[in-house]
Amino acid sequence: MKSPTGTLQQLTAESGGASNSFSDAYRIPSVQRVGRSVLLSGQVLTSRTETIEDYLRPRVARLGVIGLGGAFQQGAPARCTEYVRGQKVREWKCRGLWVRNRRSLLAPLKLSLVFANYARQIIRCTYRLGERFDLFIGVSCFSSVVGVWLKKLGRVRRLVYYSIDYYIPPRRLGWNWFMVRAFHWADRYCVRHADLVWHITNRIAEGRRKYGGVPPDRYRFVEAPLSYRASLLRFPPVNEVERWTVGFVGTLSENQGVQLLMEILPRLVERFPAIKIRIVGQGPYADEIKRMAQASGHADRCVFHGFIRDEEEMLNIVSRFAVGVAPWTPDEDNNIIYADPGKPKLYLCLGVPCVVTRGPDVATLIEQTGAGHAITYTPQALEEALASILEDERRWKIYREKAYGLGQQFTTETALQPAWTMVEEVLWGGDSLR
Repeated sequence: MKSPTGTLQQLTAESGGASNSFSDAYRIPSVQRVGRSVLLSGQVLTSRTETIEDYLRPRVARLGVIGLGGAFQQGAPARCTEYVRGQKVREWKCRGLWVRNRRSLLAPLKLSLVFANYARQIIRCTYRLGERFDLFIGVSCFSSVVGVWLKKLGRVRRLVYYSIDYYIPPRRLGWNWFMVRAFHWADRYCVRHADLVWHITNRIAEGRRKYGGVPPDRYRFVEAPLSYRASLLRFPPVNEVERWTVGFVGTLSENQGVQLLMEILPRLVERFPAIKIRIVGQGPYADEIKRMAQASGHADRCVFHGFIRDEEEMLNIVSRFAVGVAPWTPDEDNNIIYADPGKPKLYLCLGVPCVVTRGPDVATLIEQTGAGHAITYTPQALEEALASILEDERRWKIYREKAYGLGQQFTTETALQPAWTMVEEVLWGGDSLR
């Protein structure tokens, strides 16, 4: 039986809209540490694992965190950390593998090795941490599959599968098709064996029914939207913001749509002679984006920061964007349809108005609250949306205020509370799940 919970839209409506003061965002409910132990596993630097880690530290007696490096993030700080009553007691690095060239003929084999290394690291870290854990939270199915094994081995008592996206099968037969089908198998396996499923958006239940053949009434789930810790919120004064900078942060893959921004760059320069583009991140499409910047004749307007390991440095750069973009491509197999993307929420938490393509729920929220624009994926739509925000300074300041107001709704303390309450009441409250 599924357990209903409020969506982000409902949470916003019930709280009367965005908070009116910065201090409201830091209002954390009273925390009662219980004598429970939790083991959390997921990729680092994705805004999911770390925010759950920060949320759980004051709420459980013992917390183990296995942070895995991203499959395409060279040098990501993979590590295992243990906390006892909120204090870090030990930490060690984990060996990471990654795929350098996603388009290489050997990429499928290398990706398989990456996932095998994930399983190896999770199991090794679990045994090195020692005593059995009361709860395992697996962020995505690659961690949760191993969580099922650990549960069968008696190393963890209960399992929460945090489902953060759902992939649509490509129409053409190829390696991606087989990868997506393997993902569907792993997802069904996790749903069948998990005690509770967290959905980053309840749209995933629809995708799993449509493409995975698993009806929502076959498992218990609750929504756990993507969020950020309250200490990340910031709203720099106007004189510290780069007034004519359009920015992007995230993985540079084709479905992220940064190529659309490169396509309209010459016209933006004509309309706004001081325009600058900042791109933070790396990925398999980075070389193509750089080639497009050169072909536009305005490569001097583009700054490619690459992957920034230091979070504070990254936040300082992004918070000074005048506008942030998230122009996902409208491909039918784009997994953004069944996800809760973090990019727009990060922009909003930093007071950055944003332009996003339609699709995810957050796009509707952005448009409804006046925090930016939701557009169709066309050059003209992106150009006009950016111009609408940038061309009038008074209007741009209003967009900033509304963006920050909406961003305060996406703190972990607000977004994760319903999901964690269900863990306490159902998994630890004696309610039978089977």
